[in-house]
Amino acid sequence: MSYPMNAGEPQQFLCSKTWMRDSIVDYARLARPMQGTLDKAMTQTSRGTKHAAAGIPIARTEQECAAYDSVKQALTDAATLAFPELDAEVVLLLDASDMGWSVLVTQVPNWKSDAGIQDQQHELLICRGGNFTGAPKNWSVIEKEDYPIIMACDNLSYLLLRPGGFHMCYNHRNLIHVFASGHEVKKHIRVKRLGWSMKLMKFRYTI
Repeated sequence: MSYPMNAGEPQQFLCSKTWMRDSIVDYARLARPMQGTLDKAMTQTSRGTKHAAAGIPIARTEQECAAYDSVKQALTDAATLAFPELDAEVVLLLDASDMGWSVLVTQVPNWKSDAGIQDQQHELLICRGGNFTGAPKNWSVIEKEDYPIIMACDNLSYLLLRPGGFHMCYNHRNLIHVFASGHEVKKHIRVKRLGWSMKLMKFRYTI
């Protein structure tokens, strides 16, 4: 598959891979350079159609070619998703940076109580991720670090609302910030976190 020559090609490429994102770990970060190039190119037209995009040439930098290759390789390496088992232990793994966030939910059918998270035999249930764009791009560090927790509880509750709860692998200080925001935090952030903490209260989890 050759490198894109016009904006229509990465547009079609990225759109066609959307349905596979749940099985590609760190997809948002890998695709970010391509998406940035596409967004920049599409500012040259008022229409977002494939036909309009095909008429916009794009420059192929080394970074963009490397990103294209990385996404193609990630498609080849896409994980097989497991079917949720009621008796399995569920693990929520979270990460966030200034640029984006990622969420992985796995299950461990045969949990070893004397082993750490990293030593369990995980089966992937779903992975999600995204980039901070628009208003969220200007969020504070603590807001960005808290976001994956809330996103997971909002959108993946069908996997996380379980009688036995789930295991959360994340920096525990982020949860402390959600439930106990100090006065040094700006008022509008404290209000947002209050709403977030209410969402977390219905879940059972261990850290």
